[in-house]
Amino acid sequence: MKLTYSYLILACNFTVCNAALNDQELFLQANNLYKKMEYQQARQQYNHMADKGYAVWVNLGNCAYHLGEYPQAYACWLRAQNDAPFSIQSTIEKNCHMLTQEHDEKLVSQSLCHQIAVRTYPLLVQLCAALFWILFWWFIVSGRWKKQVLIFGIIGMLALACGILTLICYEINSNKYAVTSAKVMVYSGPNEQYHAIGEVNQMCKVCLQEAHENWYKIRFGSTVGWILNCDIVCV
Repeated sequence: MKLTYSYLILACNFTVCNAALNDQELFLQANNLYKKMEYQQARQQYNHMADKGYAVWVNLGNCAYHLGEYPQAYACWLRAQNDAPFSIQSTIEKNCHMLTQEHDEKLVSQSLCHQIAVRTYPLLVQLCAALFWILFWWFIVSGRWKKQVLIFGIIGMLALACGILTLICYEINSNKYAVTSAKVMVYSGPNEQYHAIGEVNQMCKVCLQEAHENWYKIRFGSTVGWILNCDIVCV
């Protein structure tokens, strides 16, 4: 797989990471190690940085990929996607897609609303939702909805769409996610003595809901259950 974005990130100015001077030194040292293909040492230097921007997370994912640690690479790229600007989102998504295709792993594709929510500021979505709902109710109170049915319908659909996006933005920002490091069994409780309710494939993104000792309660699609924390990589 060709990492289309690796070298672009390595060439970028470190100011995008908003890190301290010693972090900048670590970043430059890690870049030099990466160029020498010393990926393990480069990853150690990146991990020592206190303030990791999206460029660092992309590079950490690249190092993990070259070391053959594909779930870790996928988790790092997802983490980078949370903070990356809009212009880079599609490149990170392409790397993730190529990785999963190459290793024949099946992932749950994100809905269009989810993809838009990741790229949108939550406050902006909330303001748009409030504006459209105010217009919606104004049309009803003023009686204009009877004369301008088409416009009223469009405003109603936009208000509903913004409301859904607001909920998704809240979920993205309030929940924690992880990537499974192997194909794992999901149990109905935090113990292997509980009933097994299903399996989750390697490199699947799951939502973390609760922790109990060395177990995590996860949500994956319509499945909710427990898996060992050693089987996941936090995003």
